[in-house]
Amino acid sequence: MDKKEPDRILIVDDDPGVRRLLMRCLGNAGWEVVAVPGIPEAFQEFQPGRFNALLSDVDLPGSKDGIESARELVSMDPALRVVMMSGTPANKEKAKQAGLEAFLHKPFELGEVVGLLKPFRRDRGAAAAPAKPDHILLVEDDAAVREMITVYINTAGWEAVAARNGAEALRVFETGKFHMLIADVRLNGGIDGIEVAKWFLGFEPKLKVVIISGVPGVSSRVKEAGLGLFFPKPAGIEALGDFLELSRAHFENGVSKRMLIVEDDAVELEEHCLMLRGIGYEVTGAHSAEEALACAESGRFDAILTDNLLPGMTGLRVIPELKKRSTAPILLMVNQPSPEVEKDALLLGAAAVIQKPLDYPLLDRKLAAPLP
Repeated sequence: MDKKEPDRILIVDDDPGVRRLLMRCLGNAGWEVVAVPGIPEAFQEFQPGRFNALLSDVDLPGSKDGIESARELVSMDPALRVVMMSGTPANKEKAKQAGLEAFLHKPFELGEVVGLLKPFRRDRGAAAAPAKPDHILLVEDDAAVREMITVYINTAGWEAVAARNGAEALRVFETGKFHMLIADVRLNGGIDGIEVAKWFLGFEPKLKVVIISGVPGVSSRVKEAGLGLFFPKPAGIEALGDFLELSRAHFENGVSKRMLIVEDDAVELEEHCLMLRGIGYEVTGAHSAEEALACAESGRFDAILTDNLLPGMTGLRVIPELKKRSTAPILLMVNQPSPEVEKDALLLGAAAVIQKPLDYPLLDRKLAAPLP
């Protein structure tokens, strides 16, 4: 085939909703899509050399199923790559026995579809975006906000690649390797930032994700989707700048410190864990002093951060018990610092006392410095 030919895929599925969804998803990913409802239409469209790939349901109306038809098409064009899909688990083994290994279980994530088909794309030569892993993909449709965050990204030592909407981001993402995605939720073009993030994580599970939005209530959607950090607009953009600087320093260092965080407030604990993992720490969370002691007994940590106000044993009381089980420096978090609490903490063996809410740049500087 001529390498200037588009990447073209034939989709065969009798469900019009599935066809529309796949046409939209794969069209945004850069494929030229031909979608048909059944086997007769598939054979009418098919010509050897016309398609890179075939994505076909197994259970189709008519005397032949999708597996038998796929084998016939491959016999006509041995270079054709095939992915079968079905909601019936037994069909996976049936396809495998027919020599068709690639299989999608219905229902599927759209990112899973894009990722599975990505190796079937032709080599396009030089990438449109650099392949270095220290690039950040920014997806933001507001030009002013996009420019401001791009400055933050580049000033922190990263390199920004900006996209205006989900479809553009998907095309850019396929041509480069990115360390992080920063996406606004509300985007022009019908694909929101949460959808974009889920697609990308489908074929790059280690990608760090940051979601931004000025829409009330979006943080709960981000949490439900299992995504990473959330920064509200406009107030959280400055905090995003701090985060980018801290994560860059850890990226260049290449060493991930292991931290145990003890906090009984589930929301605060999740925030601490997400933020510090995003920066580059390996974080274990514990909801009580007793749980923390069990973690310290079984794991090795470079630092321990504990709240003082805990149910049962307080943070102050647990410090000497933690020191029996770990050599890691211990930092005590307090809502209202006082000379008395700081004196008691240091006498019991704490390395430092820090005030809540946490100042993450200050905490990072303390952890970077030698602690007693």
